[in-house]
Amino acid sequence: LIDTATLTADRTAEFPNASGSVRLIRTTTTAINANAQNGEIVLATGGGAGITITLPTPVATDNMQITVKKVDVGVGVVNVASPAGTFDGAASPYTALNTQWESVTFVSNGGNWFIISKF
Repeated sequence: LIDTATLTADRTAEFPNASGSVRLIRTTTTAINANAQNGEIVLATGGGAGITITLPTPVATDNMQITVKKVDVGVGVVNVASPAGTFDGAASPYTALNTQWESVTFVSNGGNWFIISKF
């Protein structure tokens, strides 16, 4: 269990799971280009002005899964962008997260990003 109140901005934590692989959890208050690992979780703070999380190109990341979650109450929107491909057929950026605790999980098919869950 991760207490997001104790995580400081722009930090990365790695958590091994039962299979021995590592789940990367990153917190950010600034726009980032995600040099993501499969299964990465980005805990984003939109603040007042909003930020953009740029995912890797889906062409180079077939079957990659990434989750982005907005963890603050600020009015700033957390946008998710990609340098190539689409999000469920829509152009980048994808305006994903407007309110605290919203999250969206994306998976790549090697050409585009697909939304597989949104809460």
